[in-house]
Amino acid sequence: MKSMNKLSALRMSGTNLIKAKDHNSAVVLDLIRSQGPISRADIARSTSLSRQTVQNIVAKLDELEMVELRSGVAVGRGHPGVNVSMRRNAAHFFGVHADRTWINFVLTDVFGEIRWNLKLSLPEQNIKHIHQVIVQGISIGRQETKDFASNILGCGIAAAGPFDTETHLPDPTGFSSLGSTDSLTYLKETLALPVALSNDANAAAIGEELYRGNGNQADFATLHFGAGLGAALIIDGTIYQGAYGNIGEIGHIQVDPFGKKCHCGRLGCLEQYLSYDSLCRELALSPDESESYEIIRNLITIRSPELMNWITSAALRLRQAIQFLDALLSPSEIIITGTIPDELLNLLMEEAKPYPLRIGSTKDVIVLRGRAGKWSIAAGAAALALNTQFAPSISRLML
Repeated sequence: MKSMNKLSALRMSGTNLIKAKDHNSAVVLDLIRSQGPISRADIARSTSLSRQTVQNIVAKLDELEMVELRSGVAVGRGHPGVNVSMRRNAAHFFGVHADRTWINFVLTDVFGEIRWNLKLSLPEQNIKHIHQVIVQGISIGRQETKDFASNILGCGIAAAGPFDTETHLPDPTGFSSLGSTDSLTYLKETLALPVALSNDANAAAIGEELYRGNGNQADFATLHFGAGLGAALIIDGTIYQGAYGNIGEIGHIQVDPFGKKCHCGRLGCLEQYLSYDSLCRELALSPDESESYEIIRNLITIRSPELMNWITSAALRLRQAIQFLDALLSPSEIIITGTIPDELLNLLMEEAKPYPLRIGSTKDVIVLRGRAGKWSIAAGAAALALNTQFAPSISRLML
């Protein structure tokens, strides 16, 4: 069994205090979902809850048709025990990934399997149109997945950050405004669902975790090329989200105090030199036009001097970003993901080799290309919504 950090251990432990009844149920449900089929005795041992408490919780979950009970294999002369497992159709979650010119939608079950997907165009990048397309997509999803309509429990939304939680930042994409109180209230009320918001880098990391499965490293970082540049951290198989949902905005680290002005208000942010937007500016293209993707692919094919000059300078910044992540987080590996053209990302990674040495080591940082599919970020967003509803929270223990 892989080791757990302190937070994971707290989340996996229950309590017999009356005020923590909801927390105990969440602990048990999360364990059944992640490790089932599992016996009630093993649940009690793993959570430190009494057998009576576990029996009561499992009985309630069975009554709600969230779990199913099946006879196990008899050991010795004893009666076969009862194993508890999560019902695949116990709950479903929408996942939404908003990019510059389109929005992806998925519906997943409790194990992250995609049961439905849809892609809609985003006509304009402002909060009004973003809201309209999200509401339209979820409405279509409900119509096309009527068999699951009664147990859709939440919606996760992923988009380029940082999100505006307190101030009114310049918002060229419209995505920053998704984090405002007015926006979240509107979406929750209009969709009639709990809404979890995260930047696309976090959702991409969760998508990679879902794709990779349990046989890979439990701790890793991602560097994501979306509308800007973001990073994320998976610890013990769980995304670290920070206090305000803006963790991993590595693109807004200042690398040149006298450099190019960023829309966040600072000068010389990293993503002004290492992002799809910065390449489009270099080539006098619009990052908001889908045709720019094809133009860049053609320029890669002919090895355009303008594009190759950008690759050379951006590769130095990529090495710098890798050094930042290694020095600050010391992950087992760094996975690079993105919604930019595959040919561009592959060329950039190749130009950045050899990768920097690990801190205190003679070996290079392990840098890998992401392997999850085109729906993975939306699926990661759905997993965030699932985590919000099912995963035990320490805050549930507070008065």
